[in-house]
Amino acid sequence: QPKFENNIKNNLISINDLKKINYKLYNPNPTQPALLFAEFTLKYSSNQKDHSLNGYPAATMSNHYQESKQLDSVNKYNLILKKSLPFVDSSRLEIIYYTNNANSLKDNGDLFESAINYNKALDLIQKDDSTTTFTLITNLSDIYYELDYPDKAKYFIDSARSIISFNNWTVEALNHAGMVYSKTKDYSPAKSCFLRAIKKSNTDENLISLAQSYSNYANFNRKIKKYSAAFEYMDKSDSLCKALGVDFGILINRI
Repeated sequence: QPKFENNIKNNLISINDLKKINYKLYNPNPTQPALLFAEFTLKYSSNQKDHSLNGYPAATMSNHYQESKQLDSVNKYNLILKKSLPFVDSSRLEIIYYTNNANSLKDNGDLFESAINYNKALDLIQKDDSTTTFTLITNLSDIYYELDYPDKAKYFIDSARSIISFNNWTVEALNHAGMVYSKTKDYSPAKSCFLRAIKKSNTDENLISLAQSYSNYANFNRKIKKYSAAFEYMDKSDSLCKALGVDFGILINRI
């Protein structure tokens, strides 16, 4: 790092190159080199008082701390990212800021403010960016489900279905969709989602996800008064939890 800093001071590496490297290294799941480079860039930028350097490094650090749920650090780097926006011409950075801010607010329980930020990110996103759009609208669906607005949650799940086929949904997204459809009494798609989640968990050999999916499907069957199926799948979930040493209570949901 001292050698790299000397190279910058000696004009062997330009500020534009520094920006390009941070852009190239940026990832929602930061690597160790990306983190080290982001930390160095933010320190260098602070000395130079150059806000235009801060965008991607701050986003990298924000992503890192969101993963470990260190919300104070997330907010610190989100603020640095926000201050950089007037000095860069990048809708991508704006989307990252609003998304990271929404994620942090959601983790902190500020669901209404989180939804506002997710919607701001959606307003900026390119129509052909189906993956990011899918993530944002499923997050919005989750928020409205938690706020007990099931019809609004269903609206976003239906929107997500028009973007990416159920075959390519994660287990978590399928379980969430099943709970939303169950809540709105759309029982046929709810059942389909839970069964897909169980199948995908089995295929991926993800036993914790399988236990959760069994529990969700058990609660769904209890809701529609198919008690034998409810007991069968709850027993499967309980057996897996005991084998994994997982607290059974965490798998209870509010279908």
